[in-house]
Amino acid sequence: MNSFNQLPMVWQCVIVGLAALVAGHVFWRIRERMVEGRKWCLKLAAGCRAANLTDVAELLEDVAVLDLVEADRIAVKWAAQMSDPAKRTALLAKAIEDGVQYVAANDAGVAQKLLTILQNGPALKTLATASQPANNTAPAAKQP
Repeated sequence: MNSFNQLPMVWQCVIVGLAALVAGHVFWRIRERMVEGRKWCLKLAAGCRAANLTDVAELLEDVAVLDLVEADRIAVKWAAQMSDPAKRTALLAKAIEDGVQYVAANDAGVAQKLLTILQNGPALKTLATASQPANNTAPAAKQP
């Protein structure tokens, strides 16, 4: 401990100056990474807004500008919606509908693929059974 105090004043200043430079460089690099993260977050928010995912875009924008109180409010709202099965189903249905509309408007190949899956694939069977009223009987045994 006393060895630092026994150094000549010039060397003490050199050591303290070098420590300050290293600390400054470390803090500068951390700040640069935070700025890059914020820019990426804003870019992602713009993409979400273009895809009509406004709630996600608002959350990302709030995180990017460090408005954590507003981001927390949005997260609490989402948690309340996801805890109620009816609201969760409505929220997911809206997100899927918005996603399909975005794909249909921007990528005809993927839109055609989605349409084919819905018309011919297992999704058609699933949608058909989901639209039928539920009964309380046990499912029938499969016939070989």
